[in-house]
Amino acid sequence: MTVSDVVVIAAGILTIINLVDKVANIFKQANSPTEARLTSIEATLIRIDQQISNHDKTLETHAGFFDNDKRRLDLLETGSRVTSKALLALLGHANAGNNYDEMREAEKELRDYLIAR
Repeated sequence: MTVSDVVVIAAGILTIINLVDKVANIFKQANSPTEARLTSIEATLIRIDQQISNHDKTLETHAGFFDNDKRRLDLLETGSRVTSKALLALLGHANAGNNYDEMREAEKELRDYLIAR
């Protein structure tokens, strides 16, 4: 074996190693995300985060609406209760004719309710 044979064999081995390295790099690049894909994923995540933030703001707004509605319904319920007591007092007075204390109490409750409203 001459020196030129050894050089040719060494060059062949280096060429094969270089080829294997290039093939390995191709597979690594195919399996790893590229910058463009990463940028696209980041943009999508930012958009989703903004949508969640918008939904949270909408939820808070609607919660305020529901709180206002509940307060108003509670007031209506209280008014209905006071009105019903006054009607019962009137019916009791109409039937018995002498429920003055009950009438005065119902009148006071109705007046207090209407003034406090």
